[in-house]
Amino acid sequence: MKTVCFGDIHGLSIWEDIIRKENPDKVVFLGDYFDPYDASKNLTMYDNFDAILALKETMGDLCVLLIGNHDFHYITNLDQSSRWSYMTHKRVSKLLRELYKRGDLVF
Repeated sequence: MKTVCFGDIHGLSIWEDIIRKENPDKVVFLGDYFDPYDASKNLTMYDNFDAILALKETMGDLCVLLIGNHDFHYITNLDQSSRWSYMTHKRVSKLLRELYKRGDLVF
């Protein structure tokens, strides 16, 4: 079984090209979907996360979405990590909590 792991996405979509090229059986995201290093990625990171969720829906348990520290602070409202954003908090905190409760986003 070919497994591909991605860490620290931070709004980048390079993972899509890698999946197309590698055609893995399993995909593991190690978290940190938000809080990009480049402020210009702030708006595209939401579309990028939607694409990750679509992949999860397609692959089911063969796509694992782990929680990173840049996701954790939007779920818990505790210990804000660097680059925390009020706009991102307003947009994703409820969604992330729901994904966690459903078991789609895990530690």
